[in-house]
Amino acid sequence: MNWNWYQTPEFPDCWFLDATECHVSLQPRPTYCDRGRWIARVEAWGALKMDLDEADGWPRYYFELTVAKSECEAWLRCRGQGAA
Repeated sequence: MNWNWYQTPEFPDCWFLDATECHVSLQPRPTYCDRGRWIARVEAWGALKMDLDEADGWPRYYFELTVAKSECEAWLRCRGQGAA
């Protein structure tokens, strides 16, 4: 599946991805943060929102942008989400 990550003029340092029942954002964190350089957040609706709980671990922290994107895409595939 071809995921379409994009950036916006309003938030040029952030990355966004739209899926069937959610929107994922990756935002940079200050370099002194020891949990990761990127924070991933999900905003879900529909059946996916009803299925999310604390065990899903959102928000998530990553040190590498490519790893963050890859892991978010894997989570979306596992949850049956397609690219919007």
